[in-house]
Amino acid sequence: MISSKPFSTILSENADQLAFDAAATVVLAIVVLLWAAVRGTLPAEYREGTAWLVGTAVMFWLAIAFFPAVGVVVYAWVRGVL
Repeated sequence: MISSKPFSTILSENADQLAFDAAATVVLAIVVLLWAAVRGTLPAEYREGTAWLVGTAVMFWLAIAFFPAVGVVVYAWVRGVL
């Protein structure tokens, strides 16, 4: 069912969960990148500054657009990191 509450009210009511999801996304993204670096599967463009930032932004977008854990893991799998 679609809520009739204003978006700002929904955000304020769910602020704790949104903050937790954002923190979990950042931590999981860092873990995935570190794991890839240790395994040696980090794509070459991730080591080249700007491309790394763009790739990381895409990963965060995927994580936020779907679910934190699912977005990060799917992106890493598609990129061949996992």
